[in-house]
Amino acid sequence: MNISRPDSNHQISHGILQFNGTSTWEEAERRFNFKGSPLIPADAIHMADMMIDAGLGHRWTCWHIQKLDG
Repeated sequence: MNISRPDSNHQISHGILQFNGTSTWEEAERRFNFKGSPLIPADAIHMADMMIDAGLGHRWTCWHIQKLDG
C-alpha cells in the first residue's frame, strides 16, 4: 500500500516500498542525484532500483527476511 505509518523503530515509513524516515530518502537523493518522493510509486521503484544496484538492498528488512544477502 502507498501509505505512511510508524515503523518498529518509531520513524515513519513512506510509500509502497516503505522508505524508513526522511533521512534515508534524502540521503539517497543526494547520492544518486535524483529528486522525487517515496509516495510516488514510480519514484520509489526507481530509487529502490538504484539503491539495490549500488548494494544497498540490506537497508530493507524484507531483504533479510527473504535471505537475499547471501
